[in-house]
Amino acid sequence: ILQEPSPTPSLSYFKIVQLETNYDITLSETFEHAYESADGSIKKRVDNTIGKLERNIHLSGFKWQKCKGRYRYLRVNDQFRMIADRDDGKKRIELIDFNTNHDFPEEYGCYT
Repeated sequence: ILQEPSPTPSLSYFKIVQLETNYDITLSETFEHAYESADGSIKKRVDNTIGKLERNIHLSGFKWQKCKGRYRYLRVNDQFRMIADRDDGKKRIELIDFNTNHDFPEEYGCYT
């Protein structure tokens, strides 16, 4: 929690800081195959995104969307999307797939 400078201390002067999360991040075979097939710039985005997920899965830029089952749609930027199997009870995220064309296979039940 951070406190803004104030002549009179008050709870209204405090801001919320998102604490780090402690989720296990794993990669599915599908994800690993997509990664190996991707070009260098996409791999760099994937690596950056995984690093951010390892620090904090609740960053507002991800804009998690519920899909079918435990699948979640993860927005990385305007062109880049990921699908994850997110289990909040076990604090585990398995990255399933990613792409850059807004279209995911219907099996995931996600729509952009």
